[in-house]
Amino acid sequence: MIASQPCAFCSADVTASARFCPQCGQPLILRERYRLLRQLARGGFAVVYEAADRLLNRSVAIKLVCSLTQPEQRQVEREVHILSQYASRLPFIPDIYDVWSEQGQTYLVMEFIAGPTLDLLLQRRWSTAHTIRFLRAMLRQLAELHAAGIVHRDLKPTNIKRTARNTYVLLDFGIAKQNSGTLALARAGSLDYAPLEQLQGLETDARSDLFSLGATAYHLLTGCAPTNVPERLASGDLLPVPSMLVAGVPPHLDAALMELLALESADRPPDAKTAFKLLRAAA
Repeated sequence: MIASQPCAFCSADVTASARFCPQCGQPLILRERYRLLRQLARGGFAVVYEAADRLLNRSVAIKLVCSLTQPEQRQVEREVHILSQYASRLPFIPDIYDVWSEQGQTYLVMEFIAGPTLDLLLQRRWSTAHTIRFLRAMLRQLAELHAAGIVHRDLKPTNIKRTARNTYVLLDFGIAKQNSGTLALARAGSLDYAPLEQLQGLETDARSDLFSLGATAYHLLTGCAPTNVPERLASGDLLPVPSMLVAGVPPHLDAALMELLALESADRPPDAKTAFKLLRAAA
C-alpha cells in the first residue's frame, strides 16, 4: 500500500512522494529539500507551514510571504535580521535557517516549535495562579526583548506558543521594529490587542507591547478579549476589571492588568521590569 498524506494546501490525499498535488496543483516539495506537511497559521499576507527538511531529517516551519510591495519587502528583511541576530541570544525567539525569493514570493525557513499557540488554549479560562505565572514569564522575556531594542508590536494569543516545558515562545516578528531604525511598514496590528498609539499610527515603544500582553492575559483569565480600543473610546465606558467577570481574582491582579490596559501609554508601566513588580503581591 502506497503511503499518503493530506495536501498542505487543499487537504486532498496525495502520495508521500508526490511533488505536486494532483487536486490543486500546488508544489509540495520546495528546493528539492523541504516537503510541506500542513498549514500552521495564516495572516494578512503570509502563511506558515510545517515542513520536513529531508536533508537534515528535522521538522521546520516555513513562512511564505506573498505579493510584497517594497515597504513590505523591507519589513520581511527586518524580520529576518531580528531572527538571525537575536535567536541565539534570546531563547524565546525561533531561529531562522534559510531564506529565498522566487516568483514574487519570499520563503523563510525557521525553527519548528512544538506546542499549541495560546488561542488553542482559550476553551477554558485560565486560573489566577496560571495567569500570574504566564505574566511573570512573559514580562521577563519582554524585558530582555526591549533591552535588545526590539518592540514586537503584535503580541496576541496566536503569536505566543506554549512549549512542552511550559515555557513561551514569541512568533511572527513581521511588524516588529528596532529602536535603532525606522519602521518600514506601519501596519496597525490586531484590533483586540493593539494599543491606542499603534492604531493611530503614532510612535510605539515597550509600553505598547505591555498593553498587548495585558490584553492577552485578560483574555486568558476571563475567557473573553477586553473591549477593543475604538469601542472603549466610542462608548466612554470603563473596561470591566477581571474580578467583575471572574470570582476570586485578587485586587492586585485587577490593578496590574488595568494599568497595563490603560488607553494612554503614559498611564502604563514604563517598562516590563516595573510591570513585573506590580505582580509581586498578586500571587
